[in-house]
Amino acid sequence: MSGANSIILWQEGAIGRGATQLLVTLLIAGLCLFVLARKMGPWPGWDYFRPVPPAPEADRIVMLPHYAEPVPYQSMSAREFEEAIARLCVRDGCGDAAATGRTGDLGADVLATTPDGRRLVMQCKRYGTTSKVGSQDLQRFGGTCFTVHRADIALVVTTSVFTGPAIKYAAMQNIVLFDKHDLAAWTERTGPAPWQQMGNSPRH
Repeated sequence: MSGANSIILWQEGAIGRGATQLLVTLLIAGLCLFVLARKMGPWPGWDYFRPVPPAPEADRIVMLPHYAEPVPYQSMSAREFEEAIARLCVRDGCGDAAATGRTGDLGADVLATTPDGRRLVMQCKRYGTTSKVGSQDLQRFGGTCFTVHRADIALVVTTSVFTGPAIKYAAMQNIVLFDKHDLAAWTERTGPAPWQQMGNSPRH
């Protein structure tokens, strides 16, 4: 064997031995790092690379943002408005609430029993934005809500607002008034139900 061939074989053998030693060294270093990591616990940054399991169904529902769409009370008929108010009452615990308004109803558009057992008699006024509920409307209702319908709570709810004299009359007769602002808050659950707010003072 020539000297040149011997040198080549020696170099190839040295390279092979060097690669093997490097591989063994890397394996030992990797094993040491693995053992060290097990002792120290997981690195927080690893969480970024782990798949996030889906949240339980209930959690997903709770976390969804709520976008409250305004209820189009103004575009409803008088009967539809009464039925919508009855549904609000049912939603908030008045299981027997019903729209009873009809000709000759003597002012009782919705009848219900509150969650604490009181009789609720409601008159619904679906008025335009330029019309206000006046004292005459309140006087007609005030003449029947307690004596005829035996109300524990008498309520007038409107898509508009009340005049000053109407508010004064309601205060004297202990009639609860819910104007468009109170109705919107009740609908969106940002304000109390009528039976939770006795003697309120609506805007006008």
